[in-house]
Amino acid sequence: IESPHDAVIMSSACVVEGDFLVRLYNPGESDAVAMVNFKHSYSAAEVRQLDESPVETLSPQDDGRCQLLMPAHAVRTVAFAPVHAPAHGRDQASTPPKPTTPPQKTGVTIPRAAVPRSAQARAFLGSVSLPPVVDEGFVAAEGARCEELRKQYEDVRTQAAATQPNAYKAMLARSALSTAHRTLLEAEISVIMAERKLKQTKSGRALPEPYDENTREALRQIGRKLNDARIQKRTDDYLLAVTEGATTHATE
Repeated sequence: IESPHDAVIMSSACVVEGDFLVRLYNPGESDAVAMVNFKHSYSAAEVRQLDESPVETLSPQDDGRCQLLMPAHAVRTVAFAPVHAPAHGRDQASTPPKPTTPPQKTGVTIPRAAVPRSAQARAFLGSVSLPPVVDEGFVAAEGARCEELRKQYEDVRTQAAATQPNAYKAMLARSALSTAHRTLLEAEISVIMAERKLKQTKSGRALPEPYDENTREALRQIGRKLNDARIQKRTDDYLLAVTEGATTHATE
Protein backbone atom coordinates (compact mmCIF):
# COMPACT_ATOMS: atom_id res chain seq x y z
CA ILE A 1 0.00 0.00 0.00
CA GLU A 2 1.51 3.30 -1.09
CA SER A 3 0.07 6.56 0.21
CA PRO A 4 1.63 10.01 0.64
CA HIS A 5 2.70 10.50 4.25
CA ASP A 6 1.24 7.05 5.03
CA ALA A 7 -2.20 8.64 5.17
CA VAL A 8 -3.98 5.37 4.31
CA ILE A 9 -3.40 2.21 6.33
CA MET A 10 -4.28 -1.43 5.73
CA SER A 11 -6.39 -2.73 8.60
CA SER A 12 -6.75 -6.33 7.41
CA ALA A 13 -6.25 -8.78 4.55
CA CYS A 14 -7.85 -12.16 3.98
CA VAL A 15 -8.97 -14.65 1.35
CA VAL A 16 -12.71 -15.10 0.76
CA GLU A 17 -13.97 -17.55 -1.87
CA GLY A 18 -10.68 -17.35 -3.74
CA ASP A 19 -10.55 -13.54 -3.82
CA PHE A 20 -7.87 -11.63 -1.92
CA LEU A 21 -9.51 -8.84 0.12
CA VAL A 22 -7.62 -5.82 1.42
CA ARG A 23 -9.39 -3.43 3.79
CA LEU A 24 -8.09 0.14 3.83
CA TYR A 25 -8.78 2.94 6.29
CA ASN A 26 -8.14 6.67 6.11
CA PRO A 27 -8.11 7.94 9.71
CA GLY A 28 -7.25 11.50 8.68
CA GLU A 29 -9.40 14.58 8.39
CA SER A 30 -8.80 15.03 4.65
CA ASP A 31 -9.06 12.91 1.50
CA ALA A 32 -6.06 10.80 0.52
CA VAL A 33 -4.92 8.68 -2.41
CA ALA A 34 -3.85 5.07 -1.99
CA MET A 35 -1.95 3.02 -4.53
CA VAL A 36 -2.55 -0.72 -4.10
CA ASN A 37 0.10 -2.99 -5.59
CA PHE A 38 -1.01 -6.63 -5.70
CA LYS A 39 2.15 -8.45 -6.73
CA HIS A 40 0.42 -11.37 -8.41
CA SER A 41 -1.48 -11.66 -11.67
CA TYR A 42 -5.17 -10.95 -11.26
CA SER A 43 -8.16 -10.89 -13.58
CA ALA A 44 -10.23 -8.22 -11.82
CA ALA A 45 -10.08 -5.66 -9.03
CA GLU A 46 -13.11 -4.03 -7.48
CA VAL A 47 -14.09 -1.89 -4.52
CA ARG A 48 -16.69 -3.40 -2.18
CA GLN A 49 -18.78 -2.18 0.70
CA LEU A 50 -18.50 -3.69 4.16
CA ASP A 51 -21.24 -6.18 3.29
CA GLU A 52 -19.04 -7.26 0.31
CA SER A 53 -21.41 -5.87 -2.33
CA PRO A 54 -19.45 -4.35 -5.26
CA VAL A 55 -19.25 -0.57 -5.63
CA GLU A 56 -16.92 0.02 -8.58
CA THR A 57 -14.33 -1.72 -10.73
CA LEU A 58 -10.76 -0.45 -10.60
CA SER A 59 -8.70 -0.03 -13.75
CA PRO A 60 -5.08 -1.08 -13.18
CA GLN A 61 -2.23 1.05 -14.47
CA ASP A 62 0.44 -0.29 -16.82
CA ASP A 63 2.46 -1.62 -13.88
CA GLY A 64 -0.59 -3.39 -12.41
CA ARG A 65 -1.14 -0.97 -9.54
CA CYS A 66 -4.61 0.39 -8.75
CA GLN A 67 -5.26 3.91 -7.56
CA LEU A 68 -8.04 4.54 -5.05
CA LEU A 69 -9.36 7.80 -3.62
CA MET A 70 -9.99 7.50 0.13
CA PRO A 71 -12.26 10.18 1.64
CA ALA A 72 -11.58 11.30 5.20
CA HIS A 73 -12.43 8.59 7.77
CA ALA A 74 -13.41 6.23 4.94
CA VAL A 75 -13.18 2.44 5.04
CA ARG A 76 -12.81 0.65 1.70
CA THR A 77 -12.38 -2.99 0.71
CA VAL A 78 -10.45 -3.82 -2.46
CA ALA A 79 -10.95 -7.34 -3.85
CA PHE A 80 -8.47 -8.94 -6.26
CA ALA A 81 -9.40 -12.06 -8.22
CA PRO A 82 -6.19 -14.04 -8.95
CA VAL A 83 -6.03 -15.35 -12.50
CA HIS A 84 -6.32 -18.92 -11.29
CA ALA A 85 -9.18 -18.18 -8.89
CA PRO A 86 -12.85 -17.82 -9.91
CA ALA A 87 -14.00 -14.24 -10.33
CA HIS A 88 -16.29 -12.86 -7.67
CA GLY A 89 -19.95 -13.39 -8.36
CA ARG A 90 -19.52 -16.18 -10.89
CA ASP A 91 -22.29 -18.74 -10.60
CA GLN A 92 -20.32 -21.91 -10.18
CA ALA A 93 -23.38 -23.87 -9.12
CA SER A 94 -24.76 -23.63 -12.66
CA THR A 95 -21.92 -25.80 -13.98
CA PRO A 96 -22.56 -29.45 -13.13
CA PRO A 97 -19.54 -31.31 -11.75
CA LYS A 98 -17.80 -33.66 -14.10
CA PRO A 99 -18.32 -37.34 -13.27
CA THR A 100 -15.33 -38.98 -11.71
CA THR A 101 -13.97 -42.24 -13.03
CA PRO A 102 -13.54 -44.92 -10.37
CA PRO A 103 -10.04 -46.40 -10.08
CA GLN A 104 -9.42 -49.29 -12.43
CA LYS A 105 -7.04 -52.11 -11.63
CA THR A 106 -5.28 -51.88 -14.96
CA GLY A 107 -1.90 -50.71 -13.80
CA VAL A 108 -2.56 -47.27 -15.31
CA THR A 109 -1.96 -44.35 -12.97
CA ILE A 110 -5.08 -42.24 -12.60
CA PRO A 111 -4.27 -38.52 -12.12
CA ARG A 112 -5.09 -37.12 -8.72
CA ALA A 113 -8.02 -34.71 -8.60
CA ALA A 114 -7.03 -31.11 -9.18
CA VAL A 115 -6.65 -28.92 -6.11
CA PRO A 116 -9.62 -26.52 -5.81
CA ARG A 117 -8.82 -23.05 -7.08
CA SER A 118 -9.67 -21.46 -3.76
CA ALA A 119 -7.14 -23.77 -2.10
CA GLN A 120 -4.54 -22.75 -4.70
CA ALA A 121 -5.19 -19.12 -3.89
CA ARG A 122 -4.75 -19.79 -0.18
CA ALA A 123 -1.54 -21.68 -0.88
CA PHE A 124 0.32 -18.84 -2.55
CA LEU A 125 -1.30 -16.09 -0.49
CA GLY A 126 -0.41 -17.97 2.68
CA SER A 127 3.22 -17.11 2.03
CA VAL A 128 2.51 -13.40 2.30
CA SER A 129 4.06 -12.00 5.46
CA LEU A 130 2.15 -9.11 7.01
CA PRO A 131 3.89 -7.31 9.89
CA PRO A 132 1.90 -6.97 13.11
CA VAL A 133 0.54 -3.45 13.41
CA VAL A 134 -1.42 -3.61 16.67
CA ASP A 135 -0.97 -4.81 20.22
CA GLU A 136 -3.26 -5.06 23.25
CA GLY A 137 -2.55 -1.45 24.16
CA PHE A 138 -3.70 -0.28 20.75
CA VAL A 139 -6.91 -2.32 20.97
CA ALA A 140 -7.61 -0.95 24.45
CA ALA A 141 -6.99 2.59 23.23
CA GLU A 142 -9.36 2.08 20.29
CA GLY A 143 -12.02 0.75 22.64
CA ALA A 144 -11.61 3.71 24.99
CA ARG A 145 -11.77 6.13 22.06
CA CYS A 146 -14.95 4.47 20.84
CA GLU A 147 -16.59 4.80 24.25
CA GLU A 148 -15.57 8.45 24.47
CA LEU A 149 -17.05 9.09 21.02
CA ARG A 150 -20.23 7.31 22.09
CA LYS A 151 -20.53 9.63 25.09
CA GLN A 152 -19.90 12.66 22.89
CA TYR A 153 -22.54 11.46 20.45
CA GLU A 154 -25.12 11.13 23.23
CA ASP A 155 -24.25 14.62 24.50
CA VAL A 156 -24.60 16.11 21.02
CA ARG A 157 -27.89 14.27 20.48
CA THR A 158 -29.25 15.71 23.72
CA GLN A 159 -28.21 19.20 22.66
CA ALA A 160 -29.71 18.76 19.18
CA ALA A 161 -33.02 17.62 20.68
CA ALA A 162 -33.30 20.84 22.69
CA THR A 163 -35.36 23.69 21.27
CA GLN A 164 -33.19 25.89 19.05
CA PRO A 165 -33.82 29.65 18.86
CA ASN A 166 -33.63 29.79 15.05
CA ALA A 167 -33.35 27.64 11.93
CA TYR A 168 -29.62 28.25 11.48
CA LYS A 169 -28.70 27.04 14.97
CA ALA A 170 -31.04 24.08 14.56
CA MET A 171 -29.23 23.03 11.36
CA LEU A 172 -25.89 23.64 13.05
CA ALA A 173 -26.89 21.20 15.78
CA ARG A 174 -28.09 18.62 13.24
CA SER A 175 -24.82 18.87 11.33
CA ALA A 176 -22.84 18.34 14.52
CA LEU A 177 -25.02 15.32 15.36
CA SER A 178 -24.53 13.64 11.97
CA THR A 179 -20.78 14.23 12.19
CA ALA A 180 -20.62 12.66 15.65
CA HIS A 181 -22.71 9.68 14.50
CA ARG A 182 -20.50 9.02 11.47
CA THR A 183 -17.32 9.24 13.54
CA LEU A 184 -18.72 6.85 16.15
CA LEU A 185 -19.64 4.21 13.56
CA GLU A 186 -16.20 4.41 11.97
CA ALA A 187 -14.67 3.94 15.42
CA GLU A 188 -16.80 0.82 15.98
CA ILE A 189 -15.43 -0.66 12.76
CA SER A 190 -11.90 0.24 13.83
CA VAL A 191 -12.36 -1.64 17.12
CA ILE A 192 -13.56 -4.80 15.33
CA MET A 193 -10.68 -4.70 12.85
CA ALA A 194 -8.12 -4.03 15.60
CA GLU A 195 -9.37 -7.03 17.58
CA ARG A 196 -9.07 -9.24 14.48
CA LYS A 197 -5.56 -7.98 13.82
CA LEU A 198 -4.57 -8.66 17.42
CA LYS A 199 -5.80 -12.26 17.14
CA GLN A 200 -3.76 -12.64 13.97
CA THR A 201 -0.67 -11.26 15.69
CA LYS A 202 -1.04 -13.67 18.61
CA SER A 203 -1.59 -16.67 16.34
CA GLY A 204 1.42 -15.82 14.18
CA ARG A 205 -0.62 -16.28 10.99
CA ALA A 206 0.38 -14.44 7.82
CA LEU A 207 -3.30 -13.77 7.12
CA PRO A 208 -6.19 -13.37 9.57
CA GLU A 209 -8.80 -16.04 10.12
CA PRO A 210 -11.86 -15.95 7.83
CA TYR A 211 -14.72 -13.86 9.14
CA ASP A 212 -17.18 -15.74 11.32
CA GLU A 213 -20.87 -15.11 10.74
CA ASN A 214 -21.28 -12.97 13.88
CA THR A 215 -18.50 -10.62 12.77
CA ARG A 216 -19.86 -10.51 9.23
CA GLU A 217 -23.32 -9.58 10.47
CA ALA A 218 -21.93 -6.95 12.85
CA LEU A 219 -19.96 -5.33 10.02
CA ARG A 220 -22.98 -5.49 7.70
CA GLN A 221 -25.15 -3.67 10.23
CA ILE A 222 -22.52 -1.05 11.01
CA GLY A 223 -21.79 -0.66 7.30
CA ARG A 224 -25.43 0.04 6.48
CA LYS A 225 -25.68 2.55 9.32
CA LEU A 226 -22.43 4.17 8.21
CA ASN A 227 -23.61 4.56 4.62
CA ASP A 228 -26.82 6.19 5.88
CA ALA A 229 -24.86 8.39 8.29
CA ARG A 230 -22.57 9.64 5.52
CA ILE A 231 -25.56 10.48 3.34
CA GLN A 232 -27.17 12.27 6.27
CA LYS A 233 -23.93 14.15 6.94
CA ARG A 234 -23.71 15.41 3.36
CA THR A 235 -27.39 16.38 3.42
CA ASP A 236 -27.06 18.27 6.70
CA ASP A 237 -23.93 20.08 5.52
CA TYR A 238 -25.73 21.17 2.36
CA LEU A 239 -28.79 22.38 4.26
CA LEU A 240 -26.55 24.14 6.75
CA ALA A 241 -24.78 25.99 3.94
CA VAL A 242 -28.12 26.98 2.39
CA THR A 243 -29.48 28.14 5.75
CA GLU A 244 -26.29 30.04 6.51
CA GLY A 245 -26.46 31.76 3.13
CA ALA A 246 -30.10 32.70 3.63
CA THR A 247 -29.35 34.03 7.11
CA THR A 248 -26.43 36.12 5.82
CA HIS A 249 -28.55 37.49 2.97
CA ALA A 250 -31.38 38.41 5.35
CA THR A 251 -28.93 40.16 7.67
CA GLU A 252 -27.48 42.20 4.82
